[in-house]
Amino acid sequence: MFFENDTYDYLNDKKFLDELQKLKVKEHYLKVELLDFSEKPIQEIQGKCITGNLSVDGASSVRRTCSFSMIADSSSMYDITNVDNLISINKKFKLYVGYKNTMLEYNNYGDIIWFPLGLFVVMTASINHTLTGCTINISAKDKMCLLNGEVGGTLPAPVSLHEKYIRNEDGSTTILKPLIYEIIRESVIELGEQDPTKIIINDVPLSAKKVLRYMGNTSIFFTDNGNQVPEGTIGAREVKPGDLAGYDFVDFTYPGELIKQAGDSVCSILDSIKNVLGNYEYYFDVHGNFIFQEMKNYLNTSYTPITELTNGDYEVNIGQGNIAYSFKDSDIVISYANNPNYQNIKNDFIVWGAREAASGANVPIRYHVAIDDIPDVPSEFGDIPWQVYLYKYGLESQKLNSNPGYYFRELQNEIPKLYDFDKNEWLDIDSAKMDYYLDFIDTNSELGKFSIKTIGRRTVAVTDKDVTMLYRPPTPDYVILEKDNPNNIARIEELNAIGQKFMIVEQRNIYQYAAVGKDAFSVIRDLIFKHTTYNETISLSTMPIYHIEPNIRIEVEDSRSNIHGDYIIKSMTLPLTHEGTMSISALRAFNRL
Repeated sequence: MFFENDTYDYLNDKKFLDELQKLKVKEHYLKVELLDFSEKPIQEIQGKCITGNLSVDGASSVRRTCSFSMIADSSSMYDITNVDNLISINKKFKLYVGYKNTMLEYNNYGDIIWFPLGLFVVMTASINHTLTGCTINISAKDKMCLLNGEVGGTLPAPVSLHEKYIRNEDGSTTILKPLIYEIIRESVIELGEQDPTKIIINDVPLSAKKVLRYMGNTSIFFTDNGNQVPEGTIGAREVKPGDLAGYDFVDFTYPGELIKQAGDSVCSILDSIKNVLGNYEYYFDVHGNFIFQEMKNYLNTSYTPITELTNGDYEVNIGQGNIAYSFKDSDIVISYANNPNYQNIKNDFIVWGAREAASGANVPIRYHVAIDDIPDVPSEFGDIPWQVYLYKYGLESQKLNSNPGYYFRELQNEIPKLYDFDKNEWLDIDSAKMDYYLDFIDTNSELGKFSIKTIGRRTVAVTDKDVTMLYRPPTPDYVILEKDNPNNIARIEELNAIGQKFMIVEQRNIYQYAAVGKDAFSVIRDLIFKHTTYNETISLSTMPIYHIEPNIRIEVEDSRSNIHGDYIIKSMTLPLTHEGTMSISALRAFNRL
């Protein structure tokens, strides 16, 4: 019996899977479904595996690898160098583990509950002949080896993927920029020679928002429903000359050049795209489908402008996302291990970049955040910000030849550029022209346990050539449409369908695309996210669970090893025979804020 049309409905039946897992006695099966290189079934092999394991690595594009030994009991298995042999260089196979279904209330699921473990390409094979018989040893990888150059997917010539040249009938050439979605799909199908019906691309939009700046000479005003109104209209939103005004919807194309050379692989193309998109992954699933999608292992929420920051804007908290599997109060876990990384903890974060001045010169910029006590400003200093107090305190300390404080050296140069001492207020400086900002995450916050006074100063300093501003100024979340544009009706229907606000302007040509660079605030937040956890890696040894995947969120509870909360499975090793246990390596899960 082949499994091409099986739906595996029971894999979505959590109650059934939990009850199956709790059975004390299970009758174990292993099935190898041999396929030719076009993935057409050849023959099934059952009951001949004597040892083996499956490794699943969520951090690798080659997600699944396996190795096992099986009894060679027929002449059709002996000659592993013959392409007509059952085991040879031109064979693929599907791997299944099964349990006997002894639960009468679930007899509709069949006599054996099969768990698909992957579709593999034979990488190596060897045969051992002893007095007791013949065994074949097989190692295999999932189909990503067909894209990464190990078996296939090597580019025979240089290729430019960020643009297409279309030859017109009149002899001219039109240059088009393909969508990122199209680049992914065409690379896997045309260069990787994969079946188009088995390509699944999720979370890659066809359109993207591009920031527009208002370049008019006078302020204009809009209501929340997007209509332009006269100045003085109650509740109207003002857009000043030079402000970021909203967005244009543009094709979601690759930014910059995407060129690969002969000898590169399809995976090198996918890696470049993944690096641009951020939190994405690609892999082949257990059924041999190619998947490209956003990783679903943490939550993303918005943040506020720098002028309105609170401690909470920097913090990250233990994740409370959707749990795919719970090991809480589990009786299938054999052992726990907890490995916190003390060296990962930091409490002093500095990001350097550079902005371009009006003269064209590069001006260094710096964003500094520390987990430190926010000082109380003594009354004799007046009502001033604490940063200004540290500056004034440092000046007085210098006069007395005493310690001006750790932060004074940087404040000495920067505070006079930011603060009006006559008016006792911050200067109104365009965010794109700010060179410096110092902020503290107070020790009374959630992150106070890692404060400088508690564990000493632990600094991480980053220089990022792409950082061109301290923080990104807020952009009104409106798509800008031009009045009387004949395409507006269709576009408005599209925007309403996705809940996107829009505003209709008189002249579209006075709005220009704004080159909004990378901001230091976002880099700081990412550093805080990475370096205010112990990067706890836990290891579990459990009874085998064949239906869970890497990069899912699990819940684990064990008081003696101090393991509490949510974790992301990074890798797993499972036995293919009835003996042995499953090992899981997982990393503590946190939400990004």
